[in-house]
Amino acid sequence: AFAEVQDIIVQHCQMCHAARPTQPGFASAPGGVMLDTPEHIVAQAQKIKQVAVDTQYMPLLVPGVPAMTPEQRARLGAWVAQGAPGP
Repeated sequence: AFAEVQDIIVQHCQMCHAARPTQPGFASAPGGVMLDTPEHIVAQAQKIKQVAVDTQYMPLLVPGVPAMTPEQRARLGAWVAQGAPGP
């Protein structure tokens, strides 16, 4: 369900990939990729799959934030495989 995907994105991605990142050291979203609204998340579904599921390049390890689990990566991949439905 999209709610699960959004929870994963909020927990692991939005601190950097937002219009106003909260992660120290980021003045803007890296690569211009914003994941701070449901519309942005859906629009970036293929990119999310590429970097978080296929290559596992993202998310970067951030002190104080638990690493993304294999189960979370699988949920993101399944969501994209289902056509990345929104809320």
